[in-house]
This record gives sequence, structure tokens and C-alpha cells, in this order.
Amino acid sequence: MFSAQRSTYWSPATVPLLQQHSWNRPMQKALRENDPAKLLQFVYATELALFFRWQELGVESSEPERAAMRSAADNLLAIKIYKLGWPPIPRA
Repeated sequence: MFSAQRSTYWSPATVPLLQQHSWNRPMQKALRENDPAKLLQFVYATELALFFRWQELGVESSEPERAAMRSAADNLLAIKIYKLGWPPIPRA
């Protein structure tokens, strides 16, 4: 079921730009992982790396990276819902 919906729910990322950032490696692993236990570890590692990177950026202008980070956060939410079976966030 998930693989059929993948193209609908995954947003694209600019891979060359993201190679240098600490949150990209666990994100790439999460995108490829199918084992739920390992996948959850990669999801948490990516969330933590994103959190620290957002703090590092502060008010510094890095809009391409911020957009890629928002895309990664959206992808993590999709992984949680469609791969890990978490309930979706209700829309108001």
C-alpha cells in the first residue's frame, strides 16, 4: 500500500545541496529503511539533527536549506504515518 502512495506524499529534495548537512544522512537512511525498529531510530535521529540545525541557523538567511529542511520534516511525517502506522494529524 505504501509504495503505491509514495509519489503522492513524498516531496522532492535537492540532493547535491543537502549532502553537507548533518540531518541529510539519517534522512536518506530513513527513506530507504523498511525495518520498523531501525526506521524509528533514523526518524528520531533526523528529527534531532533537524532541531539542532534549525537552532544553528537562527536568523541566518539560508532559505534553500530551510526549504529542504521543511521538506524533510514533511517526509518524516509521511514515514511515521505510512510506514510506521502512526495516526495522521487531524486537519482543522
